[in-house]
Amino acid sequence: MLKLAITGNIACGKNTVGDYLQKLGYAVIDSDLIVHEILASQNEISEKLVQIASPENILAEEKNNYISRLKLGKLLFSNINLKKQAETLLHPVVQYQTFEFFKKQKSLGASMAANLIPLLFEIKAQAFYDYNWLIYCKPEIQKQRLEKRNPNLSLEEISARINSQMPQEAKRKLANYIIDNSDSLQYTYSQIEVGLKDLCL
Repeated sequence: MLKLAITGNIACGKNTVGDYLQKLGYAVIDSDLIVHEILASQNEISEKLVQIASPENILAEEKNNYISRLKLGKLLFSNINLKKQAETLLHPVVQYQTFEFFKKQKSLGASMAANLIPLLFEIKAQAFYDYNWLIYCKPEIQKQRLEKRNPNLSLEEISARINSQMPQEAKRKLANYIIDNSDSLQYTYSQIEVGLKDLCL
């Protein structure tokens, strides 16, 4: 079974690609959703996050969430040391669940399964996968999408989130295949189809 990593910077369209693959019948896991599930409930990892960030800074006001992703995000993207501590806590859990996902898909006889993993190159996880796709979009479009998706963020906070990640141009040099998601959905889908053919799928 082929293990595909789908990566890309914030607001570039990883979920768009993942959703289309699922429509085609491929199993997809999302590293971000694993983190969201951890933050939503009171557990060993989320309690440790509260301890290092302090309750008044990140606890959610709504009952269906334990930690506010908005509050946590604002804090982490403005504090590099705290961001590294949070990643040290979260990454092992994400990696374990990802490993179990691929193990299950292989047992089911899947020809390919994919993981949406934003920090693939940052954590140097390429070796775990057989192939990787980078989802790219033009910087001005990326910024527009992030503004639309997160209207509560200031321009400074948006810039901080974009600048906290490895530059797209650096990632292009590490990618096996690049999908430009700057244009129409049909254009993105056509590139996905080509990528699948390249993988003989």
